[in-house]
Amino acid sequence: MNKTWLRSVLLALTVGAALAGAAPAHAGNFVVDPVVAVLTPRAPSTLLLMSNTGTGPLRFELSSSEWSQGPEGQIILAPTDDVIFFPQLFALEAGAKRKIRVGMVAPAAEMEKSYRLLVAQLPSLASERPASGIELVTRLSIPVFVEPALIRKGGALASVGATGRKVSFQVTNDGNVHLVVEKATVTGLNGAGTPAFTREAKGWYVLAGQTSNFNLELTADECAKAQTIVVAIKTDSKAFDQRVAGTPGSCMVR
Repeated sequence: MNKTWLRSVLLALTVGAALAGAAPAHAGNFVVDPVVAVLTPRAPSTLLLMSNTGTGPLRFELSSSEWSQGPEGQIILAPTDDVIFFPQLFALEAGAKRKIRVGMVAPAAEMEKSYRLLVAQLPSLASERPASGIELVTRLSIPVFVEPALIRKGGALASVGATGRKVSFQVTNDGNVHLVVEKATVTGLNGAGTPAFTREAKGWYVLAGQTSNFNLELTADECAKAQTIVVAIKTDSKAFDQRVAGTPGSCMVR
């Protein structure tokens, strides 16, 4: 897989372990379920269930941050006191479970607010450390969304372009709640309209009112075959696509 495209895919996967929130998030010897917390004006708090799936006791610390995105979807975190949670520090014996209450201090706004709840495993107490002295501690970052009273879904594909071996496009969220890109596909069509190649990536967020930029560098062979470039996006609420002319005559341009 091309390194430029791979970078976008890896970025997408770091946003959430399971974007739809249907599956628990696993990290090391513990599990958090669900993997996404959604707060609404009618339900301003919710519960997460943490489970110790290991063979020894675990210690945890919780913290929260306001979450925004950079131009390529990067996670940008800032300190916040908007999110409340309990408990902040706790321990779980092997096989034990505990509910975590997550809530919101500020009232809902017209635009959805987004946060991350960081679940950090702490080093074991000296008396509980493994005999080898080696211990790996892990973290999970749980999305927390505070929905507005009136939800307006959005999503659009913009600025699709192909120049030399570079294909670029934007996914814009003009709604007031986040969208989930379930699949992004870039297909090159030859002169007969038959697919010459297809690249596909899955799973990332575009937060409310934000835009993510994506770049794909084609191989020289892919570029030479692509008379037309088709970019297709499938989100959790809609699908859209756009096509532009390829530039097979300038495939050696980097």
